[in-house]
Amino acid sequence: MSEYPATHTAIGLTSSTSGLTSFRCPTEAPGPNEVLVKVTWAAVVPAENWQIDFQLFIPSYPCSFGEVLTGEVVEVGSGLKDEFKPGDLIASVSVGGINKGRAFQEYAVLEKFMVAKIPPNVAPQDAIAIIDNFTSPYYTLFDPDNIGLPEPTDLPAPTIPAEAEIPILVWGGGGNAGQGFIQVLHITGYKNIIAVSSYRHREYLRSIGAAYTFDYSSETIIEDILEAAGGLPVKYAIDAITDEEKSLRLIAKVVGEGSTVAYFLPVQVKKDGKTDIKLETTVKFPEGTRAIPVAAGFYYKKDNKMKKELQPVLVRKVLEKGLMKPNRIKELDGSNLLEKVLKGMDLLRRGQVSRERLIARVA
Repeated sequence: MSEYPATHTAIGLTSSTSGLTSFRCPTEAPGPNEVLVKVTWAAVVPAENWQIDFQLFIPSYPCSFGEVLTGEVVEVGSGLKDEFKPGDLIASVSVGGINKGRAFQEYAVLEKFMVAKIPPNVAPQDAIAIIDNFTSPYYTLFDPDNIGLPEPTDLPAPTIPAEAEIPILVWGGGGNAGQGFIQVLHITGYKNIIAVSSYRHREYLRSIGAAYTFDYSSETIIEDILEAAGGLPVKYAIDAITDEEKSLRLIAKVVGEGSTVAYFLPVQVKKDGKTDIKLETTVKFPEGTRAIPVAAGFYYKKDNKMKKELQPVLVRKVLEKGLMKPNRIKELDGSNLLEKVLKGMDLLRRGQVSRERLIARVA
């Protein structure tokens, strides 16, 4: 039996009016098919701002936060003794809203399906910059309830997909999720990727697989996309930003009957100089267009092959083979974890993060 403290520090909300704070919580032993992990690094991502600012998906208080982490296995629950051992380094996108698995705390208990071993050739900081950029796009692209492209039998894809040359639009290609979509499409065999982002990301996005790159502020952006798509409506479009005016209404102009649009939740709406959010859009897409709101972490609700393999099998394969480039890393400084997380959230709110993964050292 490993030794670990009875309680540890976590970051979250203690009430609906508390504001983000630190508090002590019990350090739980792992149950069957779980591992106890000492968290070493945690990523600060936009989802935390949406949850905290708008009290989204908070089942009860106190509620800890953080979705993306790396750490060291401390104790292994029954059923996993042959797969993990104390000292193993792991990466995880902790989904499901369960306090004991959150990233902004010193110890986390994670179910098997949330754990990817970090191979010896990969630094934990690179693993944390890759794992979320892979899991969310992969789920969005290949889950039958989302876009539903045929799932490849291996990574990289051993055969060329039937629709390898069909235009696929990624709006918000310069962000973490957008870069992830481009890279996942590239390693699964798709060649005709149209990326919309800031012009300064153009060369980088082409280096990771984009065939076309267009500046979102261009006055001819709609014409440019349609020309790249051969004059036809884009069949598959992904909105990695989901701003009702700045992305969704424009995407609606380049899709048509038979198209599929996947947009990440929440939907951002600007009103009176402020940003509000909602869980569905009022944008009207052309008749015959399939529009899918995606909550990227919800794959855990299905007991299927993707849940069982997405992190434990596929993420490790991506890391071992070096199939995706990590974002630039920006380590957040501060005298404690709360200061670091607050600093990262503030940078994201003010739009001062570009092609970077914000991480905070926990242990």
